[in-house]
Amino acid sequence: MRTLIAFVGLGLAGMVASASADQLETARGQPLTEVSHAVEVAVADGIATYKVQRVFANAGTVADEVRLEIDLPYGAAATGLRIRARERWYEGELMEAEQAARLYQELTGRGVWKPKDPALLYWRWADKLALQIFPVMPGGTSTVEYTLTVPTRYQGGKVFLSYPRLGVDADPALAIPVFTIRPGWGDATTRVAVDGLRRAPGVPIVLARAAEPAWLAALAHDDAASYVASSLTVDDARAAGGFDHATVVIDLEHTYRGDLEVTLVTPAGHSVAVVARDGGGDNDVRGRFPVALPPGTDGRGTWRLVVSDHAALDTGTLTAWSLELGDGPVTTAAADLPLYIPDAPENAADGGVATIELAPPPIDGVAARLGRVVASAEHGFSRLEVDAAPELRPLPTKAQVVFVIDASRSQGADGIAGQLAIVRAYLAHVPDARVEVVLYRRTATALFGGFIPATQVPGRLALAARAGLLAPGNGSALDAGAALAARLLATRTGAQRMVITTDDLLRSTYTNQLALAALAPTPAGAVVHVVEAQLAGGQVTVARDDGHGLAPLALAHHGIAAVVAGLADADKHLAAQLLGLVRPVRIDHFAVDGLDVDAVADDYRASQADSLDEGAGRRLVFATARPPATVELTGMIWGDRFRRVVTVDARFSRAAAAWVFSEDDHHDLSEAEMMTVAMMGRAVSPVTSYLATEPGVRPSTIGFERTGTGAGFGSGSGALASVRGGVVRVRPEPMRLLAGARDRCVAAVAPAAGWQVTLTLETTYAEVVDVVPAAASPMASCLAEAVWALDLGADYWMQRASFPLTFE
Repeated sequence: MRTLIAFVGLGLAGMVASASADQLETARGQPLTEVSHAVEVAVADGIATYKVQRVFANAGTVADEVRLEIDLPYGAAATGLRIRARERWYEGELMEAEQAARLYQELTGRGVWKPKDPALLYWRWADKLALQIFPVMPGGTSTVEYTLTVPTRYQGGKVFLSYPRLGVDADPALAIPVFTIRPGWGDATTRVAVDGLRRAPGVPIVLARAAEPAWLAALAHDDAASYVASSLTVDDARAAGGFDHATVVIDLEHTYRGDLEVTLVTPAGHSVAVVARDGGGDNDVRGRFPVALPPGTDGRGTWRLVVSDHAALDTGTLTAWSLELGDGPVTTAAADLPLYIPDAPENAADGGVATIELAPPPIDGVAARLGRVVASAEHGFSRLEVDAAPELRPLPTKAQVVFVIDASRSQGADGIAGQLAIVRAYLAHVPDARVEVVLYRRTATALFGGFIPATQVPGRLALAARAGLLAPGNGSALDAGAALAARLLATRTGAQRMVITTDDLLRSTYTNQLALAALAPTPAGAVVHVVEAQLAGGQVTVARDDGHGLAPLALAHHGIAAVVAGLADADKHLAAQLLGLVRPVRIDHFAVDGLDVDAVADDYRASQADSLDEGAGRRLVFATARPPATVELTGMIWGDRFRRVVTVDARFSRAAAAWVFSEDDHHDLSEAEMMTVAMMGRAVSPVTSYLATEPGVRPSTIGFERTGTGAGFGSGSGALASVRGGVVRVRPEPMRLLAGARDRCVAAVAPAAGWQVTLTLETTYAEVVDVVPAAASPMASCLAEAVWALDLGADYWMQRASFPLTFE
C-alpha cells in the first residue's frame, strides 16, 4: 500500500501531497533562484557517493525560505547534510524526524527564540526528499550540500548510474545539474559516457534538458506519464514467417508495479499490451508474458519494449528482456540495458533521467559484496551483489588445437559439413592457432599430417573435400580418434585444446572407460570438449549438458560436453555462439549457499539464471530474521569447480541499511525497527531526518510567526507537531489551558488542604472525546466539567491521544 509520509511540523506554503521533481517554492514570495547545482560522484566497491551542492540566491528585499522537493536517482538514499557559512561547513545531525521538525520550527520562529540558520532534509517517498533552508538573506546566497548513497548497476561488463534531469519546460528558477564523476579506478582514459556520449572522468558534464525521442512521438502516449524504450533487432531468416503469438521475458525492478504499463511494438509499428498496471502495490515485474500478435506478423526488424510509469512516487530499472517468436524458433535478447524508468512527470520540471556508464574496475573473475542489516531479532536483511568480470578468461594465444571429427556414415555428408562449420567458427576467435584435424571412422587418421596455421585451414579443407578425403565411412571409433589426438597434443607446448564432435551414435561395445584410457596421454593442462553436433533445431544454439553420456570425457580434462543444434542453417552467428567453447564465458551451475533462498518469492527466484555470464551482475536482497555473516558462491567454469567465500563488509552493510528505504523494502518494519536500520545506514527515512544548523543568531524579526493558520508542506503526524490539509497542527498543553479553571473550581468548591485530583483526557483530533476522573469528589466533578468545555483549537491534529492531568 502506498502511503506518503512527511514528518514535518512547519508553516509552509504552496505544496501538495503529490509533489513535483525538484520544485522550488518560497515562504514569502521573494524571487529565490537556484544559481548552481553541482554533483560530485565517487564510485568504489559497488557504492556511488553523490555530493550534491546547491546554491540559492535571494534577489528580494526580505529574508525568505527555500522549499525544495528533490527527485532522486533510482535507489539513492540521503546519508548526509551540511550547510556553508562564512567559508566554513557545518555538518548536519541525523535525528528522529519529529525532533528534527520541532527543532527546525524553534530555530526559524519569532519570539523568545534566537533563530539560527538551519536546513532540514526529510523523507517524502522512496524516490523523493524535501529540503528547507532558512534564511536566504536579501541580496545574499545560501549553500547546502547533501550526500546520496547510491547502488550501482552492473550489466554488459559496465557500471551504470543515473541522475534526474530537467524537462524542456522546467522552471527557469532551477539550475541545470552539472555532473562530475570520478571512478575509484583507472585513469584519464577510463570510459565515461552519458546517454551514450563519451565523456572524460573528472570533467564537469552539463546534464542538458531532455528532448522527446522520435520513437515516442510516433506512439500514442499520455503527457502525464514517463516513457522509456529498449530495442532489439531480429535478423534471423526464420523470423520471416508470419507469427500470431510471442512470449516476452522480463526482469524489471520497480517500487510499485501497479503504476506500470509495458507495451511491445512490432517492426511494423503495431502496439501490443504486455503489462497493464496490474499487481497493485507489489514491487517488480518478472516472468514470461505470452502476447497475441497481429496475424501474419513478420518477425524481422526492430522491436521495442516501451515501459511507462503513470503515477507519481516510484521509479525502477529494466534490467533484462527477451523476445521469443512463436513457440521459440527465434529468441533474441536486448543488449541496450539497464534502462532506468523515471517517475511519472508531475509538471514540466520532470525530464526523465540521464544514464551514466562507466568502464568497470579490474575484476579477478568475480567481485562480490555482502551486507548484513539487523533490524531486530525478528527482522533483518541480507544484500549480496556479484559482478562477473567483463572477460572471465582471455582467449588463448598461439593455441594448439586438435579437432576430432566424426566422419562416419551416420553423419553423412551434411553432418560432416556441419562439424567442419564448427571448426571454422571456432578458429575465427583464434586466428594465431595451429591446428590439426583427426577424422575417425573405424580407425582414426590425421587429415593434414601436422599442425598448420589456422588461416590455412579453410583452404586445406577444401582441397581435402575435392580429394574425397572427407567422404563418410563406416565406423565411429571415437576412442581411437581421442587416442590419436592425445598423442598429437602431447608433442605441443602452450595452450592445448581438443574438440571432439560426434552424433552420439557409437558402437555398442564403446565405453567411456575406453575413451578415458585413450585420453590418458593428454597433457595435464589441456582442455577437452565433447560436442554433439545436430543439424536440426532451427536457430543455432549451444547448450552445456553435464548429463550427456560423454560428459565424463570432458569433465576429466577441464572441459564441457555441449550440444550444438541448428547446424543445417549455420550462419554468421555460429562463431559468436561458439565463443564459450574457445574460452569460458560464464560460471555454470552458479549458486549462493548461506542465503535463505526458499523465502524468496517464486517469480524472483525464477528470474535468477542457473549461470552467471561474464559481464553480468546479480543484486540479491533477502528479508530474513538471521542475515548471515558469510555466504559461499559456487559453480563450474568449464569443467573446473568455482568457489568463493564472501564475508560481510561493514561499509557495504551501512549502505545496504540505507537502501532498505530507498528501494522500498521497509514496509514490514515497525517504527522502532526502522529507526534501528536508519541509524545504521545514517539515512533519511520515514522516521529520521537531517538537521544542519549554523552557529550564530539572526534578528528574531525575520523568523516565521507560528500562530494562526499557516500553510502546510506534506502530510503526516507526530507527537509534537504535524501537518495536515495545509495547516500547522501543534500539540496542545491542557494544563496551561486549564489554569483558570483550576482557580475557579477552588473558589467554588473550597476543597480541604492537601487536595489532589487526577483526570485522564482523551482526544480524537481536536475533539475532547472522554474525561475520566481517577476518583469521585466535588473538586473532580468541577474540573471534569472544565475539561469537557475545553476548545483544543483548530491548530491541533492527532488521530488519537491521551493526556494524564493532575491538579493540586
